[in-house]
Amino acid sequence: MAVYILHFSEKYHHARHYIGFSTDPAARLERHVSRTEQPLIRAVVQAGIEIEIARVWPEADKKFERQLKNQKNTSRFCPVCQCRDKVSA
Repeated sequence: MAVYILHFSEKYHHARHYIGFSTDPAARLERHVSRTEQPLIRAVVQAGIEIEIARVWPEADKKFERQLKNQKNTSRFCPVCQCRDKVSA
């Protein structure tokens, strides 16, 4: 199993990321976008915001996913955000 971070090309209200758990993050992203079962992802897709897989922890478990979510600071773990912060500094 793997834990992954989805990065949104722009903020949707307060959200810039989504943290999830799957055996295949790429396939899960496809399901997220095509079926839009998860409310946040549905809203982001409807708003025309691009979504990309920013980071994957391939051997992580649900406990690790919960630890990341509880920190409420996903941008700290997102390499896309870290690159932008370095460029703007």
